[in-house]
Amino acid sequence: MKRNLIIGLCICMLALTTLPFVVNAHDELYPMGRSAENWPTGVTVYNPLKAYNGFTIFTSLGGDGTHYLIDMKGKTVHTWKAPMSHYGWLLPNGNLYTGFSRLDKGLGTAATQTPAVANVGVVAELDWNSNIVNKWENDAIHHDYDKLPNGNTLTILWTKLKHPENMQGGIPGTEYPGGVILGETIAEINTSGKIVWQWDAEDHLKPGEYPVCPLDYRQRSLHTNSIQYLPTDNPIFPGKELILLSNRQPSASIIVDKGTGEVLWRYGGYIPGEYARLGHQHSFYMIGGKIGADYKGKDLPGYGNLLVFDNGMHVAGYSDWGLPRSSVTEIDPKTKKVVWSYRHPAGDFKGWMPPEWLFLSPYIAGAQRLPNGNTLIDEGGTGRIFEVTKDREIVWEFINPDKKALFRAYRYGPDFPGFKGKNLPTP
Repeated sequence: MKRNLIIGLCICMLALTTLPFVVNAHDELYPMGRSAENWPTGVTVYNPLKAYNGFTIFTSLGGDGTHYLIDMKGKTVHTWKAPMSHYGWLLPNGNLYTGFSRLDKGLGTAATQTPAVANVGVVAELDWNSNIVNKWENDAIHHDYDKLPNGNTLTILWTKLKHPENMQGGIPGTEYPGGVILGETIAEINTSGKIVWQWDAEDHLKPGEYPVCPLDYRQRSLHTNSIQYLPTDNPIFPGKELILLSNRQPSASIIVDKGTGEVLWRYGGYIPGEYARLGHQHSFYMIGGKIGADYKGKDLPGYGNLLVFDNGMHVAGYSDWGLPRSSVTEIDPKTKKVVWSYRHPAGDFKGWMPPEWLFLSPYIAGAQRLPNGNTLIDEGGTGRIFEVTKDREIVWEFINPDKKALFRAYRYGPDFPGFKGKNLPTP
């Protein structure tokens, strides 16, 4: 009998080794009300038969600047060393494109003299060994940046509003001292640090069409938090160079014609016809349009649609009491219709909070469409990255071991051109 028991156990162990490595942590490891300090870290969910197997890059917001490239089981296969960084991704040549915080300059900038948020200051390209290949500097750079085909970088700069009295919305009396309100300048900067093209939002956007959320401070008029450049062969407005901007304060995402400065498209905002579409969103990008990260280009499922991480804050248009709830939303730009979205499923209360809050980041965060049709989601404020199928099944999940927030995260397949000759292991 003992011999039969041992044989049976061996058969069970053999069977387990042939099954996909699938762990589902949510019901057991994340009970309602449990402190995040006690959450597990590393990979907690992995179904290799359904996940897009590759390598994921991230860096901790407020960390030491190390950028990690990990495999599907959470093992670090490569790192880049940099100053404290915002976030980075890989260019087609395998170089890292990232932004450094200018802590030596403080949180303010020479242009604004205010404690502006999410300052970057330096955008840099690093080779595989962390050597700086190029860098673009400006004390007012913040949040996001994009590499242009001509080698310049496209950035977001803090600036002072010339006419702060024209800004609408927000909580009265909450401006910076002296009534200062920050606006935005979109700038193209060359490697010498010279601005060679710029677009001042205040000159192109009518204040009445972009009022600040009535529950938010009046310190910043737009608080632009993501930017993407699209060349003239884009499928949204062919023949035009486009700039995609996510503006947090008015909860509005827009597409700007780089040639004329005209706003060609918008989604969201506190005006009739747009209200409650977005709630202080981040990461507004066209699927297939991010250089390097979207190396599959037109072959990506949903190519040409817009993918946005909607943080879901200050939105009272839902049928669930207007509670904040984050979502990832795919939008057809031609019709403005939502063609796919992910939210944590609704359900009964268990403990002190609604189940929707199991997926919630009140700030930062992002999303990326993967070549197999899955979507990689960075839950930002929780330090959680996870992958969902089109049917919204979680097939991979990773919790940042540093227990720090993650501004963005990206996945690359083993066939990524930048990995050629790098001798990486099987993911």
